[in-house]
Amino acid sequence: MNPALNRDYSKYYTRPETADLLVEMADIQEDMTILEPSAGSGAIVKAIRGIWSDSVEIHAVEIKPFVVCQQLIQSNADITIIGDFLKVPLEGAEYHRVIANPPFGNETDLTCHWVKMYNCLRTYGIIVSIVPSDFVIPKSSVGKELKRVPLENWGTNKDGTVTPICIVVFGKHWPA
Repeated sequence: MNPALNRDYSKYYTRPETADLLVEMADIQEDMTILEPSAGSGAIVKAIRGIWSDSVEIHAVEIKPFVVCQQLIQSNADITIIGDFLKVPLEGAEYHRVIANPPFGNETDLTCHWVKMYNCLRTYGIIVSIVPSDFVIPKSSVGKELKRVPLENWGTNKDGTVTPICIVVFGKHWPA
C-alpha cells in the first residue's frame, strides 16, 4: 500500500503563487487542451488564463457545487463539470496537460486520482500535480518523472504532524 494514502489532512486550496508555479512547470503551448480535475475555487484555471487567455482549452472538474457557484465559474474554464472526478465519464479524453492539486487526505485514494489523470492524458502529455513527498507514482503509469520540487507544507494534519509535499512533473510514455 502506498504510504501517502489515508492521511488525515485538512482541505488545502492552491495559493495563487503555487498555481503560477504549477502552470509554469506544465510547459503549456498554444492550442493545447488542459484538465484541472480538482478545480476548487479555480486558482489553477486563473493562473492558466493569466498567460493563455483564449489560445488553450481548459476543462475543470469540481465535486463541491458551492465552490463552483462563484469563483470557479469566474475563472473562465471552457467547460466546468460539477461532479466527482473519479466518477465523471472522461473515457476517450486525451488532454495535453493535467494540472492538479488533487485530494490526498481524509482517506481519499490519491492513487485512484493519479491513475485517472494518467488515463486522461495523451501520449507525450504531462501531469503536474501537488502530492505528498513520499507519493510513489503507480507502476501502471508508463513514462518518466521529469521533476520533483519540494513545497513548504501549507499547514498541519489534524493530529498536529506535518507532512512534506511537493510538485511532481510526469511525462506519459516519455522514455525512462
